[in-house]
Amino acid sequence: MSAPFIFFDIGSTLMDGPPVSPPSRFEKELNLPGGSSDLIENILFTEDITSHEALTHRFSQAFPELTPDAGEIIKNIWNAQIEEGWEVAGARETLNMFLSSGWRIGIISNIWHPYFQCFKRLYGDMLPHFESMILSYKAGCRKPGQNIYKKALTSINASEHEDGGTHLESITMVGDSYTQDILPSLNLGMKTVWFLREHEREADNLKKIILGHAPLPTIAVSDLKELSGRKLEYLKTEFSVLTL
Repeated sequence: MSAPFIFFDIGSTLMDGPPVSPPSRFEKELNLPGGSSDLIENILFTEDITSHEALTHRFSQAFPELTPDAGEIIKNIWNAQIEEGWEVAGARETLNMFLSSGWRIGIISNIWHPYFQCFKRLYGDMLPHFESMILSYKAGCRKPGQNIYKKALTSINASEHEDGGTHLESITMVGDSYTQDILPSLNLGMKTVWFLREHEREADNLKKIILGHAPLPTIAVSDLKELSGRKLEYLKTEFSVLTL
């Protein structure tokens, strides 16, 4: 590849939003049975639904028990998601820093249409710089499954060695979730930057890493602004990531 490539997650990496996830909000506000959020999550994040009317129709298929006011509830949550996000501190500066350092940048994200509209609202001026944007609801698959990562690698024409292996030493993934962002990327041989923001949520993964039961990320940071200087140069070096 002509230059190192770095993929970013969106939610909790480049953009923050409400503490309650959309699937949980829909389950609660539509008064659906407990456990419905798993099916809702799959619908939102892997189906190309681009209007609240279409989502209402899809939910009516999945949940026949919807009440007559469901359409209005769905519309309100949909519209709220377009407005509720904000930039993570230091994210824009980090993107520009990588660009100015000669990196190519892209997106791999579990996301649904209105939240992506929020991302476009916040980062509209940056969109032309993203050479690849692999969005789960457009791709039809989501993290941590490897299909979405393979689609991302194909989109940037990741070259192959003569032995059939994929040359991934110059490709990095940045994300806040060890399970969804870091581990699947490591398993493919990519470098990783774990943006470790929620220690309590990640406690089990931290324990596994400490005990040697899970592979280390290439780099871990608590602030995206840490991705400069020696850490930036370290990501540029060519080496194979060790997987346990």
